[in-house]
Amino acid sequence: MSKKYLLLFALIAFSLNTCFAQWTNSGPEWSGSSKIKQDGNRLYLYGSRLYKSDNNGDTWEVLNTPSVSFNDLLFLTGKIIAATSKGIIVSYNNGVDWFSHSTGIADSANGIKCLGASGARLFAGTLSKAYYSDNNGISWTLSSPASLGQCLGFTFSNNVVILATNVGIKRSTDNGLTYTTSNNGISGTNPVIITVLKFSNEIFCQKGLSLEIYKSTDDGQNWLLANSGITGAVTAFTINVTNSICNLSTSAGIFELSIASGTWSLNNLSNGVTRGILHYNNNRYFALTSSSDLIKTDNTGISWEVNQINVYMNRIDKLTTTMNNQLFGISNALGGAYLFNPLSSNWSRFTAFQYDFGGTIATIASTKVNCIEYGAGNKYYIGTEGGVWSSIDSGATWLQHHTGLPITNSTFSYKTVNDLYINGNVIIAATSLGIYRSTDQANSWVQVSTLNTADLHKYGSYLYATGNGVYWSNDNGLTWSAFAGATSGGPFSYITGAGGKIFTSTDPSNILSNMLYADTLATSFTQSNFQPFRIFGHGDWLFMSNQALNTVLGISSSNIIDISDNLPCYYNPFNMSCYEPYVQNNAIYGDNVWLGTTGFSTWYRSLVDFGFPVATTNVENENKEIKIYPNPTTNNFTIQNASSNSVVNIFDMQGSKVLNKKLTLNIENISIEQFSNGIYFYQIVDNKGSILGQGKVIKN
Repeated sequence: MSKKYLLLFALIAFSLNTCFAQWTNSGPEWSGSSKIKQDGNRLYLYGSRLYKSDNNGDTWEVLNTPSVSFNDLLFLTGKIIAATSKGIIVSYNNGVDWFSHSTGIADSANGIKCLGASGARLFAGTLSKAYYSDNNGISWTLSSPASLGQCLGFTFSNNVVILATNVGIKRSTDNGLTYTTSNNGISGTNPVIITVLKFSNEIFCQKGLSLEIYKSTDDGQNWLLANSGITGAVTAFTINVTNSICNLSTSAGIFELSIASGTWSLNNLSNGVTRGILHYNNNRYFALTSSSDLIKTDNTGISWEVNQINVYMNRIDKLTTTMNNQLFGISNALGGAYLFNPLSSNWSRFTAFQYDFGGTIATIASTKVNCIEYGAGNKYYIGTEGGVWSSIDSGATWLQHHTGLPITNSTFSYKTVNDLYINGNVIIAATSLGIYRSTDQANSWVQVSTLNTADLHKYGSYLYATGNGVYWSNDNGLTWSAFAGATSGGPFSYITGAGGKIFTSTDPSNILSNMLYADTLATSFTQSNFQPFRIFGHGDWLFMSNQALNTVLGISSSNIIDISDNLPCYYNPFNMSCYEPYVQNNAIYGDNVWLGTTGFSTWYRSLVDFGFPVATTNVENENKEIKIYPNPTTNNFTIQNASSNSVVNIFDMQGSKVLNKKLTLNIENISIEQFSNGIYFYQIVDNKGSILGQGKVIKN
């Protein structure tokens, strides 16, 4: 059969497959600062997405909203009004469909930060202005003065509107038409007021992330310091009211306010809660841990359990696979890397929450992780702003290496490593001040090129690097030469290979940054007629987030296939356009192509959709999946089907290792009798450092 007929059949097969193709949403599960609000018997959990629960948070269901971040919700009869990153949107059918209602809000493109209601009048605040509406939010009128500061919350008392902003308290006695500054008694000039609320006929506010809590007994005209009894330091979340109790979270625990005495004291909700109580409903509290897990308790804090299963609101900046066949998601917004467990199809944190991977001096902190690789002594290596860090115990502890690496940021003493590549005992590091090479497990580094480098990629027998130019090396990164004549014209960003060609691009912010491609033996690049933000090559295919191109058909925008399918917000609800800023990058893992997003966690779909064969499932291995039981438990649990000579590590909620035990039996009992009640994390690794299984263990 001729080649053109084979290609025709392949295209027909692909079109049939994609008619029914679907993406599957996966983790990492929600992590970050979101909120819970209640409308009748329904709970809403919101942040980068909107979830609802009709069973008091036992299960959560995502609503197919536009691709926006939710900052606040307001419930009126027959409608939900949402303050979002794209303005005000309204639903008239319990969140099924949404419509834009930002008429009159001049700066809605910068996002609506907070909402409020007093009688029939609605209130909205933006980055610098306040608005009101007298027609149920259909249109809005600007309050005076035109610049008030960023809205951080409304409260209402005796026909007075009190607004918390980043430059202090703003107060209105004419129902939001005009505001005046009302910081009398609050320390500092233009204080940042992050919370304002009414509790037992008094108004309370909090200045910044501090223990400066103020109260007003005259509807916000004057303020008095009201922090008697509070100890510790504010961790993240602030004062709020749950179950008719005013709560404040500090590093010392959860404090509640006694109006009678005017003092704060610890309550019994403190166990395991470090970032504040979010909500209370029907004898259940919702709270956050130090690692931003959403947890709940039905027994007033005696025991808590994680309550975020299938709540996918994480940001994934980069997906990557390592030499030992592990899939990682890097989330710089939340500081760290997550690891996918193919046995349980779950994600877990691999680097400690908000761990300092910063500069070379202790006072410079950065939680960013730019890349992760495995090898050279059976260790994991990550590139950060503080050089390279290694872990011999599968992410439990990290050791910094920066000797010989250049200072890329003199202000913060950062030694930023953008990308890593490992082959045998050789580690290659890409930095803005050159390519560096280590042969002693990252303990020392030698510069081998002055190329400003952003990305490394192995394709065929060559290692490629992009930066001010495009270079390649066939001697394990020891020497480098220009590829396809690209010694200038950059900076070049990504680089990948597919269909026997190399693909790259100049700076994506450059309007002329069309994708470039060249055969592996070409002396120059050819410019394509399209501008993908980021691409990933596999076989003959280029994956470009929510698009794909089969290079066999030609490198042209006319051959690009839209593969969005069931990804969220792929529709245009009337006058509110829906764009897709959430798509980030692709990776290939197992038999799937994966997609990372900016607030929707990860998605995957089968490579069969693109004509790739899929490996036969190993039934024997499936039957030997590692099992952990009972869970929850009281004093011990059993591990079944772990390989001999593997090791189980157990960590507490703060990421500290509390147990390390070698496993020698197929069924082995693990005692945790000495541990306090709460949530722990287990990780089972083999003698090469590969992770066999991991998850949560709850001790009651």
